[in-house]
Amino acid sequence: MYYRFISYLKFLWHSKNEHGVHSPFIFKYVTQCLYAKKKYSKDKAQNVVLKSLGYFQCQSLTIVPSSIDFESEVKKNFPTITVEPISVDLIYISDFTEDVLQAYIPNNKKVRNDTVVILGNIYKNRKSANLWEKLKESDKIKVTVDMYHCAALFFRKEQVKEHFKIRI
Repeated sequence: MYYRFISYLKFLWHSKNEHGVHSPFIFKYVTQCLYAKKKYSKDKAQNVVLKSLGYFQCQSLTIVPSSIDFESEVKKNFPTITVEPISVDLIYISDFTEDVLQAYIPNNKKVRNDTVVILGNIYKNRKSANLWEKLKESDKIKVTVDMYHCAALFFRKEQVKEHFKIRI
């Protein structure tokens, strides 16, 4: 509990809102998606996933580990989206470990330039925070958006490697 409190204070100190973002791609993502008024879920990470599904007009989604409740929430709000074992549009990893990350990113052959990966609980404990820092250094991941409750990863080859801390 103490670690989460201190990490949240550090996050607040270093995080920005849309005014601190200079990347047009991330600025649009923050202003038109993350800061959109519509609220789908009380869980902040799941809310980000649902907003991102609509913003990026995703056709498929992978949920790791599988969650029947969240899958039904997705189907309720986006009936045309298919939930697949390996998606190319959006991958949501609610509680990540090194094994899960290796299975889904960056070695996944289906991951493409516009695939979005959202990770939950990146500051759950010191181990997950260290894993998050290690993941940000990957050459395949070009842009990360740290929102404390979750994080978004982008593989956009046309973009310079950048890391953002955004308050939601």
